[in-house]
Amino acid sequence: MLNSATLAVILLFILSAILFTSITVSIAIYYTKRKADTEEKTLKQKMITKK
Repeated sequence: MLNSATLAVILLFILSAILFTSITVSIAIYYTKRKADTEEKTLKQKMITKK
């Protein structure tokens, strides 16, 4: 049987893993949206200059 300190450490590791994953995914989504916005602005600028 595990004592309460061991369970607390396991819970802490699980929570830190979830937090790390969510932060990593949030950063990836942010930079993906930023890149898409930049590409869209570039495309619009090219369309304007062709006219």
